[in-house]
This record gives sequence, structure tokens and C-alpha cells, in this order.
Amino acid sequence: MERIIGGVLLAIGICFGIWILKKGVENWALVREEKGAWSVIAAGEAVIYFLATMGISDFLLNTLFIRFFKLTDDRRLPPTLVSACLTPGTIVAFSLLRSENSIDAVSLLVCCLCAVAGSFAGSRVVGGLDGARIKKVMAFALSVCLMVLAVRTFFTAEGMGTLTGLPPVKLIIAALFTFLWGFLNMFGIPFKPSGMAVFLLLGLSPLAALTFTLVVGGIAPLAGGIEVVRRQEYHKKMACCAVVFGTAGVIAGTVVAVSISAVALNIIMMIVLLIAIVSMLRK
Repeated sequence: MERIIGGVLLAIGICFGIWILKKGVENWALVREEKGAWSVIAAGEAVIYFLATMGISDFLLNTLFIRFFKLTDDRRLPPTLVSACLTPGTIVAFSLLRSENSIDAVSLLVCCLCAVAGSFAGSRVVGGLDGARIKKVMAFALSVCLMVLAVRTFFTAEGMGTLTGLPPVKLIIAALFTFLWGFLNMFGIPFKPSGMAVFLLLGLSPLAALTFTLVVGGIAPLAGGIEVVRRQEYHKKMACCAVVFGTAGVIAGTVVAVSISAVALNIIMMIVLLIAIVSMLRK
């Protein structure tokens, strides 16, 4: 079952990548005029999605990257984050599911379907919001992520679970959470830091929690991604670079299989979260 889910995700991600590149070619004159040098964006996406294979949020890193180089305005930020992650995110999920046989496929499938439903609903709402409101929503949600991650890192380090799936009550909680975060994902809110924290607090083992987080985080933007790509209100140059060079970074990350301790990874995530929150609140 896990491999079937992974194969479906990979096929969808490839189709999205082809669609995004096709849109880029059709609007080549506009793409060339967009902000940012090709070389800088390509290198940035390769590094960001290389780090994504270790569980570090690509949404967070891409938010910092976009705002540092001033690639686009706040209104186009969430669609740009979503369009950039569609292909690399599904490849990360596929690589995990291809080799992972110690998770409950039913629990994973329920969380994935709820995340897709949430992203579909969120994609219908986000287009009508202005940049200032999006920034406030993002800053609030990132603050929640930071607090939860801090609690998990410093107060529950000895209480790691051993579950590979979720019993009924916990599965209902996870389903509601993944729907909500699938919805918020369309606003550019990163799923991975909060997802990892919630799945661990629900009792999943660290390996199972990482797998759930990266797979659900990879599938969450897919339904909403249809609306995002159709509207074309994203930074096309960055999306095209993510499809090509982000994919290369993901493949390199899965081959190299860089290892890092859970505590160190969480501290890195918290630093990135804090920087992102400050970035969102700046005028």
C-alpha cells in the first residue's frame, strides 16, 4: 500500500512539473522579466530541497529566500511557495515510501486525504486575501509552530513514542489537524515543523513521524496546486527552477542520506521559524 501511494504521488508530481514548465515556456517573455537571476534561484532551490530531505521545511526556507532577494510581493508569496514544492515534495514522499515498510498505511492514507481536502478548500479562499492579512496569518501560525516545536524539543525528549500507526481517537485528531494545515498550507504556512511536533505528541515513533510529516507535507499542496497553477499568480521563474534544480537537490539528498540528530534538527528549525516570523511581521 505504501509503495502504491508513493507511486501515485510521484506520477502526480511529474505531471505538475511538466505543466509548470509548459506554462513557463508559453509565457517566456514575462518569465525573463521576473526578478532574480536564474543562477541564484537555481542554486537556492537545489540547496533548499536538498535540506528538505532531512525534514527541514522548504516553505520556511523559500519564504526567507524570496523575501531576502525580494522576488515577489506578499500576495504572490503563498502561490509561489506552493508551485515550487509540487514536484520536489512528491519525490521526497516517494523516496520515503519506496523504502519504508514500518508505518500503518491506513492511518497515512486518512491523513493524506484530509490534507488534500484542506488544501482544496484553502486554495478557494487565499486568492481573495490581501498581502497584509496573509502576513498576519502566516506570522501567527509560525508562532504556534515555534512554541510546539520548543515544547517537543526541550520538554518531551524522553517521551518519544513507538507507534507506527494511530488508534481511532488519535487518528481523528490527526485527521482534523491535517485538514486544517492543508488549508493553511495554501496561505504559505509550512506543514513540516508543526506536523512533526503533532505526530510525535500523538505517540508516533520518530521515524514514523518523519515519514508521515514528509508524505502528508508533500501531498497537501497537490489539490490546491491545480488552482494555483491555473491562476498563474506565482513567480514562474522560481517555480521552473524548483521543478528542475529542486528535483536535483532532492535526488542528491536521498542518495547522500545526510544524517543529523533530532535535537540539532529541531534547533535549526526553531531558528528558521523565528527568522521567518520576524520577516513576516516587518513592514
